[in-house]
Amino acid sequence: MPSNKRRRATEGAMVFPVAMFVIGVMIVFSEEPITMERSIQEAQKQVLVQQTTVQAQGPIDPVDCEAITPREPVNISNMQSYKEIPYQVSFSWWDRRLKHPQFGTAEMEYNDSVQTVQRLLRDTEGAFIDVGANAGFMTQYGLALKRPTYAIEPISYNVAKLCEGYRANVAKKYALAATPFFLYHAAAGSEYVPEIAITRPADEVGYFDQSSLSRAAVLQQKVTEERIPLITIDSIIPLSLPVAVLKIDVQGYEYAVLQGAKQLLQREERYPEYVFFEESPTHIQKAGFRVGASQEFLEEMGYNCMKDGGDILCQKL
Repeated sequence: MPSNKRRRATEGAMVFPVAMFVIGVMIVFSEEPITMERSIQEAQKQVLVQQTTVQAQGPIDPVDCEAITPREPVNISNMQSYKEIPYQVSFSWWDRRLKHPQFGTAEMEYNDSVQTVQRLLRDTEGAFIDVGANAGFMTQYGLALKRPTYAIEPISYNVAKLCEGYRANVAKKYALAATPFFLYHAAAGSEYVPEIAITRPADEVGYFDQSSLSRAAVLQQKVTEERIPLITIDSIIPLSLPVAVLKIDVQGYEYAVLQGAKQLLQREERYPEYVFFEESPTHIQKAGFRVGASQEFLEEMGYNCMKDGGDILCQKL
């Protein structure tokens, strides 16, 4: 693609012929080439910003996905996406969508929460913070948009799936290896703790997205524990980094996560334009928090919150 300097030089030498050619191209090909050009320009701009301003920081090191061994079976498929931005996800073995006869060739369906986050990311600029990233249904979309992406996930199986999906997207060139991707094998909370226990369903049960720092919030009978660090969002996000969306799905511990992001939320600029989080009264109460406390806290931080299905969507005023 020619640079702006080359384009200006060409226009200076051949103003009328070039103008007529451009008009002809626009008429013949409608808006698709313009859309593609804009997408490429935005990607190049994002990569340049990421390479020069974003540095990893925090109490623990991010995961090196190249060193993470795949967890069989590896089931990678395209994911439906807002505005048709292609990306892939490595699905957990228990995902019901794996039974679809066209799995591996057709796009996998997303739920309403994934669609909302995709829309928010596509219509904003800045980094994406995915707390409780699961297998990467939202994380991989942030990377496909060439955004700096921070994912926090406490379950080792899900970390492997995140890395499998990341490698697949880079191989397909849906994501760029140059795009900053910081994956933390940890839980997020209000303070740093070197090691805590998280309870998840047993290996044969699956559904590790239902894991919780509170045993009472895990509904399955067969469970096991993993021990991981507890970190704060404020400890890993650079002050210079603009943030577009903060998404939180942590089985009732949303308030604690927000307390650990207070500096980010109080910023006068570069704050998350949107905060999107799950609110399950049952999980919140079993985790020992008060229903509605997260929304009240965000409103104190200057956000306007509203219900979005079973979730809460808050936008900075």
